[in-house]
Amino acid sequence: MKHAKKPNLLILTSSYPRNGGDDTCGYIREFARSVSPDFSVTILAPPDHDTDDSIEDGLKVIRSWSPVPSKWEQFRGTADLSKAISESILARLSLGLSLICYGIRAALLARSATLICCHWMAPCGVIGLLCGALLRRPFIIVEHSGALHLLRASRAGAWLARTLVSRSNRMYVVSTDLKEKLESIANGVARKVEIIPMGVDCAAYSPASPKPERGCESPTEVACDPNGWPAGRLKVLFIGRLTQIKGAELLIRAASGLPAIDLTIAGDGDLRASLGALARELGVQVRFTGQVDRVEKRRLLADCDVVVIPSILLNSEKVEGLPVVLLEAMAAAKPIVASRCGGLTDVILEGENGLLFDPGDQELLASRLRELHSEPAKRRRLGDCAAISALQYDWSVIGERFRRSIRQAL
Repeated sequence: MKHAKKPNLLILTSSYPRNGGDDTCGYIREFARSVSPDFSVTILAPPDHDTDDSIEDGLKVIRSWSPVPSKWEQFRGTADLSKAISESILARLSLGLSLICYGIRAALLARSATLICCHWMAPCGVIGLLCGALLRRPFIIVEHSGALHLLRASRAGAWLARTLVSRSNRMYVVSTDLKEKLESIANGVARKVEIIPMGVDCAAYSPASPKPERGCESPTEVACDPNGWPAGRLKVLFIGRLTQIKGAELLIRAASGLPAIDLTIAGDGDLRASLGALARELGVQVRFTGQVDRVEKRRLLADCDVVVIPSILLNSEKVEGLPVVLLEAMAAAKPIVASRCGGLTDVILEGENGLLFDPGDQELLASRLRELHSEPAKRRRLGDCAAISALQYDWSVIGERFRRSIRQAL
């Protein structure tokens, strides 16, 4: 019996990992894998250095070409486009040239596509709109946060956002907050906008065996409570890009009054030097790991006691969508302390699978950490409940939701 040919799905993305070990926006790769049972997937990613895009799980990854020398290239799969926009005129011109080349390649690939899927409303959503109109192809958009906040900042951007929603076959956002913000500038779009977050591979982060009695290897040197947790120190972990919106500065300030905390900050970004200087000024012992790959991230999550996600509000409204590190930490059965903003409140139920604090509230964050330091049983209970909550965000569940919705959009 002959099997029906899968529809061709072209994914356009402005961020993508360089190789199998890189986890920069790795959720785009996992999204592609999760929809591949129903679609023949091709991914068009920006150029980048040291890339290894061998075909995995039926995915075909193509890197666009750019005439801009790599050392000046602004449009890269692992670069922050919001930073590139604020660069010099020359840098913005080189970005525009790279985007034109990307758009031409997208149009050529779209000729054989059944459907175009664009991650972020800009630039890929705009390119998907143009390809869809030129070639009469349906297109959908998955918005993660950054592009929507950029478009909402001006009348022209708001008009473009309304156009993208009205012309697309389906619009996905990763949080309730993003849907509300989109509806505030595009009335009557509720029927087209669906909330589906990114997912997590729960099996990859789940503890393989019961929690060891950490810190008890040398009982004469480290006293432990009956649950096996170190009595004197609390291992606190932050994972994320070192940019203002991530809130690492707030975490360092909160830790300054907590001498029993071992703080690890994993990630890289423009604020790395200033965060190090702040930690020295406040006398906070911080271990900066730099950017970590998938293996190291899992090791850090397995080794820590608490994960903090201190996202802040920029200009009283700009906030992250749904940080995937939240789902990874939950799958690793870790207690979470997170700010009450964006998509974090969609997932965390106060006191049940995590603890929340008001964005920017340094004292409340410090109080939450003191609470978890003094109550090891609560840490364990919150971590266990977090692991159960994470199951509903496993890619096996999220992927099925996307596949079913995309089929309906077609």
